[in-house]
Amino acid sequence: MRLASSNVDPRYSNVTSLGGRALFLTSWRRLSWCSVLTLTGHTKPVTVVAFSPDGRYLASGALKDAIRLWDAWTGTLLHTLPTRGVNVYALDFSPDGQLLACGGIGTTAVRLWNTSSWRELSSPPRCGQATRTVAFSPDGSLLAWAPGLKLRIDLWRVGTRRLWRRLRLQDRSVSQVAFHPGGRLLAAGSDVMFGSRPSAIVRLCNVKTGREVWGINGNFMTVQNIAFSPDGRTLAVAHPSAGPVRLRDVATSEEVVRPEATGKLVRSVSL
Repeated sequence: MRLASSNVDPRYSNVTSLGGRALFLTSWRRLSWCSVLTLTGHTKPVTVVAFSPDGRYLASGALKDAIRLWDAWTGTLLHTLPTRGVNVYALDFSPDGQLLACGGIGTTAVRLWNTSSWRELSSPPRCGQATRTVAFSPDGSLLAWAPGLKLRIDLWRVGTRRLWRRLRLQDRSVSQVAFHPGGRLLAAGSDVMFGSRPSAIVRLCNVKTGREVWGINGNFMTVQNIAFSPDGRTLAVAHPSAGPVRLRDVATSEEVVRPEATGKLVRSVSL
């Protein structure tokens, strides 16, 4: 089974792994993983999943297929959200669980729904580029997204649904973004490089000023996923072309742990 994405249920500690058009929910029981639910219904390969903060919902996205909302405990299909032909690559619930953001490739790169009514809200302007990552700030006031090859990160105020700040980068497009638990910092992982000199593959930026705090240089590496630890002291980075996962000290950028290589492509990390 090809692992496309994983996500941990905050209440029940279920893990979702994806293979083709089905979702497989498993749970840690007595020192082993056991199958809990298998969810079927997508007509295209599943690309991403996300649990709501309270563990009530599981959202799943696919290639040119509707987003599906499931009861995370019973596996019942609750809603389908039409995507108008968008390839969905990113999903994120707001911290209060009231909003669901979607990023992908299609007529509208970023879309937003109210989870009480499942009514679609106004979205950021069409950027004409793929959006592979979306992330809410810890207080839910900002939504970060990176429009394809534009070499920038846009920070959108959720309350006004207007652009608040644009973080401009050099040489690399952005594949992943993650907010620090404190909300003051934003980590960005990159992949495509423009130019001949090595540039930062991972950056840590100050959200308020837009200034880069530190950057880790790399040459033609791809960041598959990034995640902060709950205490905000450690940043996990998955970039398989330079080893599967690395853990870095947020304060110094120094590498603190490099887990043993598994020989497999790592697409998702969570702390």
